[in-house]
Amino acid sequence: MRNSKAGCQYLLDKGYRIVSGGTDNHLYTVDLRSKGTDGGRFEALASEISIAINKNTVPGDKSALIPSGIRIGAPAMTTRGCE
Repeated sequence: MRNSKAGCQYLLDKGYRIVSGGTDNHLYTVDLRSKGTDGGRFEALASEISIAINKNTVPGDKSALIPSGIRIGAPAMTTRGCE
């Protein structure tokens, strides 16, 4: 939980929009529309540098095939020693 909250807060501080405004559990969804990219592109880029995330729809998306967000889960990062 601590890592999830810290990661979420870091992205908020950097100007990213968190769909729920924050997190109360191990997951949070980031809206990438204001950053000029989409979830699929971000997921592919993250995969290239061995970061596992999932593309995810956000409220207002017109198509689930091109989602505007990503879902980040802290357990995998915590297991890999990211604190």
